Amino acid sequence: MDGYMTDELENAIVDNVVNRGMGFMALHCTIWTPDKTKFTAMMGIKGRMHGPIQKVHLHNFNQDHPVTRGFKDFDLGLDENFGVELTDPKAIALYETTGETDKRHDIAGWSVEKGKGRVVGLAIGHTHDPWLNASCRELHWRAAHWAA
Repeated sequence: MDGYMTDELENAIVDNVVNRGMGFMALHCTIWTPDKTKFTAMMGIKGRMHGPIQKVHLHNFNQDHPVTRGFKDFDLGLDENFGVELTDPKAIALYETTGETDKRHDIAGWSVEKGKGRVVGLAIGHTHDPWLNASCRELHWRAAHWAA
């Protein structure tokens, strides 16, 4: 909503994913684009604004999906707990988060195939803490490879 995404950019991203078969990886605040309806429809979600920076527990990893298969619950020392509502019936939840301070429970990872392309979203990553966490880095690595 800060004007970083022009209509031309939105249309190009959607066309590249849906019609050309490119992968798209939505990270953290990418989900907060409620004014870009084609873009959010492509992602298959509606974003939920985060609460305070807090300890975030990642849990309920989807053991049937290649991105999250084998993952066990883990905590991030400090992060924002963004979340999503899945709006596309083909979207698949990958994991959930719960904030320690506000107790908010969200879906924070998802995937969806759109046209010829793939979209994966990971809503964690506001602070440096997730990037220092080996499980978090592995999650991002797998998500990028699945989307590609």
